[in-house]
Parts: sequence; structure tokens; C-alpha cells
Amino acid sequence: ICSAFGIEQLVILVNKMDQTEPSFSQIRFDELKALSNQIPIIPISSRFGDNIVEESTNMPWFQGWSMNDQQGKTFLEILDAMTCLEDLSNEAFRMLIENVYKISGIGTVLLGKIQSGMIRTNMKIQINPLNLIEEIKLIEVNDETIQEAYAGSYVSFSVRSMDKKRIRRGMICSNVTNDLSGQISSFTAKDSSCISEGSQLIVYCHTSRISCQIIEIKSNECTLVKLVPLEVTHVEKFTDFPSLSRIWIGTLSKIIAVGTIIDIEKKI
Repeated sequence: ICSAFGIEQLVILVNKMDQTEPSFSQIRFDELKALSNQIPIIPISSRFGDNIVEESTNMPWFQGWSMNDQQGKTFLEILDAMTCLEDLSNEAFRMLIENVYKISGIGTVLLGKIQSGMIRTNMKIQINPLNLIEEIKLIEVNDETIQEAYAGSYVSFSVRSMDKKRIRRGMICSNVTNDLSGQISSFTAKDSSCISEGSQLIVYCHTSRISCQIIEIKSNECTLVKLVPLEVTHVEKFTDFPSLSRIWIGTLSKIIAVGTIIDIEKKI
């Protein structure tokens, strides 16, 4: 599941070790540790600070963690041992729209995370798949007005559009020069599922929920599924933008498959 979400580094913290019987019980920690042999796991007490910044004197039995050829005992140390994410600020601009607001005196405000690239005030962007060109008026991060924002930032910015109803969650903002316009006719995903041709299911991709029909299935070491979206949408290939290509296939109440988009066909 973590791999499907693109999570490559993970650590488990077992909190409230001061509340076990007896306090800071090694037996209780070992019971939980046995459930996860491959993920680093650290016993902590956030109330008293045990193994957060400094090594705990209450748990001398803890042998420590190992990650990326490094060892330690505290949460702070393992954060320092994690590999930093690649800086995508110099790549083409992509932002997932999570919410859209209409604020009196400001206009239409878009909220989301910048997946790659950067934005600045007065910059023109394109909202896909509407092929709508907008100009950024005001940018805010954590209620602070800024002039520029970069990949990895959760931002809100206002645009000059007066038509809030056309812009919705799941759409993607991009550079005007990186034209992503055009409706997708089908896309092919690689997954490990047991689904049948002709099925109409829901595909969850980034912040979108898309009704799709499965028109072709090829099974080998993994399953290749060709899907036709039943509504206008925008997705990306995994080789171009991994964060915009991971999908979950299922119903409104159940996920039955996970995968990545490996190819896209657009309507001409």
C-alpha cells in the first residue's frame, strides 16, 4: 500500500511507552515489533521526550534502528538519516487542485500542492483539462503572502476567473508553455488485480475520482488494463510524472486494485 502511494521511506513510532504495564515494557514493545520486521520501529514517550531528541534512560533494552546504512536510537537521528526528496522546482509546473473557493474581494482561490516547478505572481497558468488560461494574482503559504512558491509547497492562490463552477477538485494546473489540453480517450495501467473486461469501475488518481470502463486486459507477470474514462479528466504517465500516475481501482466503498499509468491516448 505504501509503495502504491509512492512512500519510499517509513518509520514506526510506538508512543506512550510510559503507559505500559510495567512502564517502558520491553515485552509489550517486542509484541508490536514482531508485526513489522522490515520497517524501523522506535519506542518513544512524547510526554517525557524518551527517544525523541535524546536517547532514553528508561529503555536501555532498545537496541536501536538501522536505515540507509546508518544506525541510531532517536527519532531525530532517523529523520537525519532519511534520503532527501529530489528537488523538482526546475521541472515543468504541475499542481493538483484540492479545493476551490470564491472569496469576496479576492476572487477565485485555488488550493493545492505544487508537485513540480514553481509559480510567481502575475504568472499565467493553464487549468487542465479545461484548457483555461488564468493569471495568478496573489499567493499565500500558511497565511503569509509571498511572491513565489516552489515544488513541495501547499499553496493557495487567487486567479482572475469569475467562473468558479468550471474549476473543480482533481484538475491540474500547468505552465501555459507545457500545454496539456486535450481529452483523454483511454489509458493503460499496470496493476495486480482480478477484474474483468467491460466492468465499469471508479479510478482514483491524485485528487480525481474518475468513472471508467475496462475495455482490455492482458495478463502476464503483471496485469495490463486499458481503461476508457467516461468523463473529461487529466492524468499523466508514470515515466513523466509519477505522482500524477498512481491509481486505485474500485467502487465507492472498496479498493480492488492498485497500479500505475504507463500509456495514454488522447482524442484528436
